[in-house]
Amino acid sequence: MLRLKPKQFSFHSVLYDKIPENHILKRIHSVIDFSFINDLLKEYYCETFGRPAKEPELMCKLLFLQELYNLSDERLIEEASYNLAYLYFLGLDPEDTLPDKSLLSKFRTKRFPDDKPLDKILTNIVKQCVDKGLIKGNSISIDATHIEANTIKKTPERLMKHLAQKIIQAFEVENGQTLSELPKVPNYEEIEDHKEAKAVMKDYIDRVIDLVEKQSTPEEQKTNQTIKKAKEIISDPKFLQQKGVRSIIDEDARVGRKSKNQDFYGYKTEFVMTTDERIITSKQMLIFLLVLLFIDWMKMSLVTIKIRMNGSAAKGIQPLIRSILLLKEKKVLTRLVINIILISNNVRLALYTMFVQKDKHEGSSLLD
Repeated sequence: MLRLKPKQFSFHSVLYDKIPENHILKRIHSVIDFSFINDLLKEYYCETFGRPAKEPELMCKLLFLQELYNLSDERLIEEASYNLAYLYFLGLDPEDTLPDKSLLSKFRTKRFPDDKPLDKILTNIVKQCVDKGLIKGNSISIDATHIEANTIKKTPERLMKHLAQKIIQAFEVENGQTLSELPKVPNYEEIEDHKEAKAVMKDYIDRVIDLVEKQSTPEEQKTNQTIKKAKEIISDPKFLQQKGVRSIIDEDARVGRKSKNQDFYGYKTEFVMTTDERIITSKQMLIFLLVLLFIDWMKMSLVTIKIRMNGSAAKGIQPLIRSILLLKEKKVLTRLVINIILISNNVRLALYTMFVQKDKHEGSSLLD
């Protein structure tokens, strides 16, 4: 249950006068109003049942402090309990108690099930920065970063072995009996030819699936779901090429390239930020397009987009250009001139200038 209450009405709040006016947290507090977060995240709380929850605004501010000062959950709660600047920024009275450190991880996972709330928070904060004159430039930079997966990548042979084990375990737990006539698990590590090892393990898991399907019933939902998931993974043509799922724990993580000689296992995330102020405005291309709409609505005439890329990754701007042209076609963007600059190793590769006018649009590419 979410219940809001008044803040900083204690007599002890006069202690906050000792905080210098130029303190970074006091300056942020005077410019950015975080109260919108309570309305933004209220759909993730029950309004009528349960114990009163800690305010989303408070929890988000704690995460902000954690990122700003690079603190662990435990260290954050410890320091915030006696640091006057932290307590002032959090909107608490000096004698107020802080939430338990375990609530931070619960808040991160349950209140942010996807990126939508975070992008909405970023969009609102950026709008406040524009309204207060903190963002004055007309240049936006797009960059990407690699996020390593919190698991190890497995070979297709090893993954098929684990999938077979999960199917067998799900059947025996749900059915209450041991699976009979199980095929012997191949020792794929002794096979030198990787293609042969994959074929052997593929045959093994297919036999396990056929055996379990013959002995299971439609009522055994967990077993059937496990089989369905295994079939989806191994039926992907990219799986045996080691380009598909590489972990049961994190099925979305993929192997990518940082350079010709270096790869990574995890995710690639794009960030959109203002070039001069270095303020992140979005971590999704869709929200970036919304930022463009906002700039157009503010009647700015020129936007410069700088994209840092490696080699063939320059093709990544094609969806961006198509999206911008689509917005123009729908007569949503009306007056912008958009410069898209591709940069690789600090060398400008190409300049795409897109003239977005009320009655026509055209694009040109000028190679340096």
